[in-house]
Amino acid sequence: MRHMKDVLWGLVHDSTWNRSVTIQTGCAEEIMEAIQRTFGREAEITAARNNGYGVTIHTLRLVISRLEETELTDLIMQIDVEAVVDVVPAYGREVRRGRWKRHTKSDLPDVSKYGNELSD
Repeated sequence: MRHMKDVLWGLVHDSTWNRSVTIQTGCAEEIMEAIQRTFGREAEITAARNNGYGVTIHTLRLVISRLEETELTDLIMQIDVEAVVDVVPAYGREVRRGRWKRHTKSDLPDVSKYGNELSD
C-alpha cells in the first residue's frame, strides 16, 4: 500500500511540463544547429552506431517544454524524415537506469531486482 501512495503522489505532484526527447538520426550536426538556433537549447550526443550501410546514426538527448514539442518534431522531420523521435514526460526526480534504482525513502535499504541489499 505504501508503494501505491508513492506512485499516486508522484503522478499528482511531479511536474510533467518538461519533456525528455531522444532523437536517432543520421543528420546530427544539422539538427543540433537547428535546435540551438530555434530553441536556444543544446542537444547532447549520447551514442553513435553504424547502421551497416556506411551511415552513422547518432542518438541525441535534450529536455524541452511541452509547448515546444510539436514545433521541435516538425523541425526535425523537415531536416531528416527518417529520424526517430521519442518524447516522454520528464519528471523532476532522477531515476538511475540499470538493474536497480534509488528511492527517496531513507528508511528503506537499496536492493537489487532480486531483493539483495546493495553496498556502495
